[in-house]
Amino acid sequence: MRELKVLILEDQESDVELAKYHLSTLDFDYTFEVANSQLTFLDTLNKFTPDIILSDFKLDGYDGVRAIEHCNEFLPDVPVIIVTGTLGEELAVEIMKKGAYDFVLKNNLSNLPLAVVKTLREANEKKEKQKALEQTNMLFSVSVDMIAIVGKNGDFINVNESFEKILGFSKKDISSKNILEFVHPEDVAISFQQFEKLKAGVPIVNFVNRYRSLEGNYIWLEWNAQAKEDLLFFIARDITKRKQQEEEILKLNNELENKVKERTKELSDANRLLKDEVLERVMISRKLQETHTEIQDSINYAKKIQSALLSRYDECLKHFSSHFAYWKPKSIVSGDIYWCQKVGNYIFVAGIDCTGHGVPGAMMSMMASSILNKIIITSGIYEPKEILYHLDGAIIDVLNQENNQVNDGMDMSLCRIDIKTNQIVFAGANQSLYYYNNSLGFMVFKGNRVGIGGYYSKNRLVKEFTQEIIKYESGDYIYFTSDGYYSQFHHTTGKMIMKSRFIKLLEDVSKKTFNEQQKHIDKYFVDWKGNEEQIDDVMVIGIQL
Repeated sequence: MRELKVLILEDQESDVELAKYHLSTLDFDYTFEVANSQLTFLDTLNKFTPDIILSDFKLDGYDGVRAIEHCNEFLPDVPVIIVTGTLGEELAVEIMKKGAYDFVLKNNLSNLPLAVVKTLREANEKKEKQKALEQTNMLFSVSVDMIAIVGKNGDFINVNESFEKILGFSKKDISSKNILEFVHPEDVAISFQQFEKLKAGVPIVNFVNRYRSLEGNYIWLEWNAQAKEDLLFFIARDITKRKQQEEEILKLNNELENKVKERTKELSDANRLLKDEVLERVMISRKLQETHTEIQDSINYAKKIQSALLSRYDECLKHFSSHFAYWKPKSIVSGDIYWCQKVGNYIFVAGIDCTGHGVPGAMMSMMASSILNKIIITSGIYEPKEILYHLDGAIIDVLNQENNQVNDGMDMSLCRIDIKTNQIVFAGANQSLYYYNNSLGFMVFKGNRVGIGGYYSKNRLVKEFTQEIIKYESGDYIYFTSDGYYSQFHHTTGKMIMKSRFIKLLEDVSKKTFNEQQKHIDKYFVDWKGNEEQIDDVMVIGIQL
């Protein structure tokens, strides 16, 4: 039973007892503290931290408005409900402005339990929104890439520290100035064209231009931009060194071509083979330059806001009969996410477990989502095993893992579900698919014992993914999970849930109604963890086909 600590500010003992009586209808284990004056109230606030405060409006030498002000000063996160005999409209407006969540009249105390439940829910939602805002601000401030938020008219609204550091402009320097104002004159037309695409509804645009710094010189930038409601979000990376290298290569090629032409005039028929060899070397150099450019262009197009991604995927999952997403980040944002994309009769669904958690894991997860969308939508690759293979190559290339031995990567279970033919095609990278059929019972389809990304410079070419074909029936269940659930330690024994126990849990819940399944999975995890720290991000996705 959940504990609820309640502080009651009331000078009439009978009213205190009535409030306790009505609250007893709620399923809480209560701890009550009672204050009957300003002095006892302030003293209680110093030694007792309640979950909610119930305050009378009129007391001897004290009132509810001042009580709210004191709460805002000492315990600003604790919600307050005014419980009073009478309350006019003007006073009701005043106490709500001061910060009260609700008010209940003493002649109608039967409404008190409902008001408490509503207030606790609203206070919790307020805390969660504040945490999400703080995390978003952290992502904005720690990014090594340049980030700018721009209005639909093109004027800057905000930039991050990297933007200021690379270009030299402070936020004050560019405040209310237009983003196109600093573009090189030769690049204004193409930049304006991409800007208009965003305003016309194109979800993501990518382009390169030269941008003026505070010192007056121009820096080459590679931009990724997307529109969100009335705002435009721009992420840029300084590619000046890359451009200089490309220009040097082009200059060397031109010089080499000139030398070849000069030498060719002097050569006789006997040394024409040498000329052909030199020309072949020039073509190889050009091809290497093109390949280098293609690889660089595929690097991490965008870092999206994680909550916005998941809400979009939830909309996609609504194409099924029902679904639930049990998602518990260890540190606000998560390296474990789910992903969904619909193409014709195909619905692609993936459970993704990235290296790490928190901000680093979230960045990896957003990179995975972006590359998956590109593989399916842009490249038109629909076979799950081929998607995993291309994703693996893209991650290794983006992180340059063959050179710097960075082992970051991800595990994934990926399904292509044909809603017209009732067919599932599954491929997994160090992850399994869990499946329940009313006739056949519970089954586990194991993926390949190899992950996505990581340092594979010696055996990358032999990395292989396979896939399973499953014919499903309407009403069947499939489940995706990361390892965070079954890696959790028990609050007293210190033992992990383990994969075998987790499979048994899924087998048990698959026999319950779909609405009960998520509640059971949540309760099992919470009971097992108890007061123990959550060691990893947790994700369990259930879909009723």
